[in-house]
Amino acid sequence: MSSASALPELRAFSVPEVSERLQISQRAVWRLLADGQLKTLFVRKPGVPVRIPAESLRALLANGHRDGIGGDA
Repeated sequence: MSSASALPELRAFSVPEVSERLQISQRAVWRLLADGQLKTLFVRKPGVPVRIPAESLRALLANGHRDGIGGDA
C-alpha cells in the first residue's frame, strides 16, 4: 500500500516535540526556525500553531546539525 508508506511523511512536530527529539532547548529550536534551518508547515503568525514537518527535521540532521547551534561549531 503506497498510501500507507507516505503517511510518515505527513508527520509534523511541535516545538516541544522537536526539542525533545533533538535533545536541545525549545529556545534553540526557535533559533533554528529564525535562522531558516527548520521550516514550518504554515506561515508563522499569531494564533497559528507552529508545526515542523518531519522532512525538515531529516534535512537538518542530514546537513550535520549538532547541539542546536547549526554549522557554527
